[in-house]
Amino acid sequence: RDGAGYGIFMFISAAGFSGTEIPNRLGDNIRTVVCLDMGGDKFKYADVMHTMKIDVLPEEGVRGRGLALVNGNLLEFHTALALSAEDDYQRSEEINKVCCAMSEEWQGAPVRKIPEIPEKPVWAQFSELTEYRKCIEEGRRLPVAYNQADASVYGIDLATTYCYIIQGKARTGKTNLLKNVLASAMDFGGEICVMDDNANSMQYAENTEGVKYISTAADMYQYWMDLVPVFRERNARKKELMETGLEGKELFEAMHNEFKPIWILVANYADFINQIYMPPEANMGSMSGFMENIIEKGSTHNIYFIGTLNPDDAPMIM
Repeated sequence: RDGAGYGIFMFISAAGFSGTEIPNRLGDNIRTVVCLDMGGDKFKYADVMHTMKIDVLPEEGVRGRGLALVNGNLLEFHTALALSAEDDYQRSEEINKVCCAMSEEWQGAPVRKIPEIPEKPVWAQFSELTEYRKCIEEGRRLPVAYNQADASVYGIDLATTYCYIIQGKARTGKTNLLKNVLASAMDFGGEICVMDDNANSMQYAENTEGVKYISTAADMYQYWMDLVPVFRERNARKKELMETGLEGKELFEAMHNEFKPIWILVANYADFINQIYMPPEANMGSMSGFMENIIEKGSTHNIYFIGTLNPDDAPMIM
């Protein structure tokens, strides 16, 4: 019904409109019909051509002869074969060879495929999608998954995101999605920090080039100390921009263009919060004050916290 408006055209072959062929409910949406031999039955022609005015019938017994509606006129036509061959099978094989040769010669962009979610999605295939590359190039969304409703690429909207929670019960795919976030962030660019949990579910990132891996409270404390001047610089610049009247997406654009993104990926928010509020180790100050400050004031700094949380653990960190 709506395909033509999106540049999608479907060709269907059947013996007519009926319960055993094309259902009438579907047939009502088919506006263009080309009709071959219907056995000389004028009423059958009228039914499939959606008109009661049948001025001409195709010559019977001639293969390829039929009717078509052209500029409001019902005309008899004769089908032309694509090429000469001994039978339909050989003809199909020859057409296939021609199509393959044309495909190999074509140097332009391939036709956009109808979006679909593979039965077993893999990152290498997902990251090659045109829409994925477009998200990375435009730099406004972080593409991480398929949208189940229409198979489009789902991306985290950076203009409206600061802290992002991937929530789900145990073994529901939270860590796999966080791994997708890491892979996408590496394509996107910027600084990446992975804060692992007690189970070391993200330990593979320890040896990943361009990724800072943290698994101890001491390393986390040092990371926050290194982030303090960065946060202060960005916070001061944000205040300057806001004084000029920028806000919302305009403020996001300005900060996004001036500072590279910082991705802080948290393997488990419950473990993360517990480490923040645990008694400091020797020669290590408290982290809770800084964290409360950055969480309260850190939005629109081009800094993003993205992590997982099991809802069963939520009461422990409230």
